Amino acid sequence: MRAKALLVAVVAFILAALACGPSGAPTLEPGVLETAVAQTVQAQLTTSEPTDQPPPEVTETPLPAITDTPTPSSPPPVTHMPTPTVTPSIPTDTPTVVQTETPVSCAIDTASEFEPWLNAHPEILLTLGCPAGERQQTWAAEECFQHGRMFWQQDTGMIYILYDGTGTFQIEPDQYVEGDPEDACPEVGDVPAGLSKPVRGFNRQWCSTAGVRDGLGWALEEEAGYDAVWQEFDHGYVLQSRANHVFIFHDDETWDYIE
Repeated sequence: MRAKALLVAVVAFILAALACGPSGAPTLEPGVLETAVAQTVQAQLTTSEPTDQPPPEVTETPLPAITDTPTPSSPPPVTHMPTPTVTPSIPTDTPTVVQTETPVSCAIDTASEFEPWLNAHPEILLTLGCPAGERQQTWAAEECFQHGRMFWQQDTGMIYILYDGTGTFQIEPDQYVEGDPEDACPEVGDVPAGLSKPVRGFNRQWCSTAGVRDGLGWALEEEAGYDAVWQEFDHGYVLQSRANHVFIFHDDETWDYIE
């Protein structure tokens, strides 16, 4: 405030002096103006009331903290994942039809001696088809060999020769005539211990039909007769054995055995 008042006094004095300076007014001598200004300033300083108040406290407004804003790094590359192709499932009201084999109704019944065994093996029954004839019964004979067996049927006069090694069979007519020698090949060597040589109709096949002796080997027992049941089918033939087992003779000359 003191400096401001002093400045006002000086300016006022100068203006007063200039007001007196127009033509016709007396001119101030050199040094008079400087002396008057000095006196005016001194008087102003003397008459100015001192103040006991301390100068206003200057409060420094703190500047806001400057934080280093990190420069954003380059954004990571965006990997575009392939969009999976979804095939919508279309519901259907149509039920799934399971194909089942319809049992074949045959015009002729299967013999009771064969039915439970064949039903237990539908794959065999399927290859045989339906019975082509009624149940038959006849006198028969059976003999086991080292590598197979033979069956004879009195009503048909045929001999069935079964080979274990190949799973095949052959059918030959019975060549034995009552009164003929039972052994048609006595020249064949001695029979090994514990084995035997077939006789009569089986002997004729064993001695004279090519491949039978080598295919069957020696007999394991003597032939034995029994009352047999048999039946013909569309695609084969079924015969009951002496032990009531079932032998199946297929049209393709292979055979199966069911105990």
